[in-house]
Amino acid sequence: MDVHIKNKLTGEVVCIKHTINFMLGEYDLYEWIDGNLACSCNRGILFRRAKGIGNGEELCGDDLYPIKIYNNGELIYTEVDE
Repeated sequence: MDVHIKNKLTGEVVCIKHTINFMLGEYDLYEWIDGNLACSCNRGILFRRAKGIGNGEELCGDDLYPIKIYNNGELIYTEVDE
C-alpha cells in the first residue's frame, strides 16, 4: 500500500510504503483509520522520517495529517478534501 500523508499546515505531501499485511489486509486499514496510525503524533513521525527530518514533538489528535491510501494504484481510503 502507498500512504500519502499531508501536512495541513504546510500543504506538503509525502508518500510512504506500508508493507505490513495482517489478517488479509483488514488490519492495515484499521491501523490507519482507528488504530495507532490514526493519531497525528504517529503520522507526524512518519511524515518527518519520509522527509529525512528527525523526530519532533507532535500533539495528539486526528486532523493535522490527513491521508490517502492506495493499493496497487487504486484509491481505497481518503481523508483529504480536494
